[in-house]
Amino acid sequence: MHYRRLLGLLTFALLSPIAHGQFGAAPRLKVGDMAPPLAIAEWVKGEPVDLAAGKGKHVFVVEFWATWCGPCQYSIPELTELQKVYGDKGLKVIGVTSPDLRGNTLKAVKRYVEERNDTMAYTVAFDDQTKTNDAWMMAANQYGIPTAFIVDRSGKIAWIGPPLVPEFTEIVGQVVDNVFDPQRQERIRNLSDALVEKAQGGDLRASIEIATQILELDPGYQWAIQAVYTIYVEQLEDVAGLREWAGKFIAKNRGHSRAMTRLSTQLMGTGMLPNRLPDLALDAARAAYEGTQRKDAEAAAVYARALYQIGAIDEAIKTQELAVSLTSASMADDHRALLAFYQDCKKARNTLASP
Repeated sequence: MHYRRLLGLLTFALLSPIAHGQFGAAPRLKVGDMAPPLAIAEWVKGEPVDLAAGKGKHVFVVEFWATWCGPCQYSIPELTELQKVYGDKGLKVIGVTSPDLRGNTLKAVKRYVEERNDTMAYTVAFDDQTKTNDAWMMAANQYGIPTAFIVDRSGKIAWIGPPLVPEFTEIVGQVVDNVFDPQRQERIRNLSDALVEKAQGGDLRASIEIATQILELDPGYQWAIQAVYTIYVEQLEDVAGLREWAGKFIAKNRGHSRAMTRLSTQLMGTGMLPNRLPDLALDAARAAYEGTQRKDAEAAAVYARALYQIGAIDEAIKTQELAVSLTSASMADDHRALLAFYQDCKKARNTLASP
């Protein structure tokens, strides 16, 4: 998945897992509550699902989307991959969409789903008017799509937020494997709230401290890493401060492959060129690559990119070839495209070197 760099403090609020909804009134439906039933006019794809009947057996992901929603198209391969990976362990993914005045009719939904065929390989349901949307989205103060609700085996909502954030797929896996820690997630939510409040109030150094506290709980928490980068670079214009922070973070967490992969991606993929830290990005990427015993496609691809950025094209090609061999079907095209790009760069280099 590709992530845009944060552009300012408002973007913090938009990307925060706790700020996807509307500020103000307390939600009537929240994490820890029992999931409401689904009121469905037609099951467009897959068999009808009864959440109550699935208690004790299934974990559910209920995602709200629409045919006209641009970002929703990017969650489709993620949801398909989740259904494929965890289906045998009891996961059921359900995409729910409601009729609206923007052309999201039952006919349009059926055509949309048919066109995607096996790339949208999970259950799709068309709302009974807006009954399900009202019981879930409106009750939870969620006004942006795509939005996903993770329902655990007890029938309770474990998580609410946009399925495009990196933490979503990880939490799904934790809930499926019965290792999800709701108390830790609640602490992260509370700290995320505090970070947004401090940042919007202009206390940027305090925001960095809070982000660091989040990363103590989960070193690979992408949003917190992005927040630290954005505050140092976009707001404080303190690249030296970022270098000091990142160096300490790598030293402390170099055995945490997910954290190293995400920090490396952040350091080499966002901001103006003078704000990038290629040496630290390479160090973090190598730590992730070696920490996964060279058996993880994402870690390999990030290391290949770090190698490419320091000019080690031959090594980048070899590492990206490994990433291609390890990748999942949903990411295969992206990894092959990167490999082709590195190979083209090598050809151009060789042509330039020829007499």
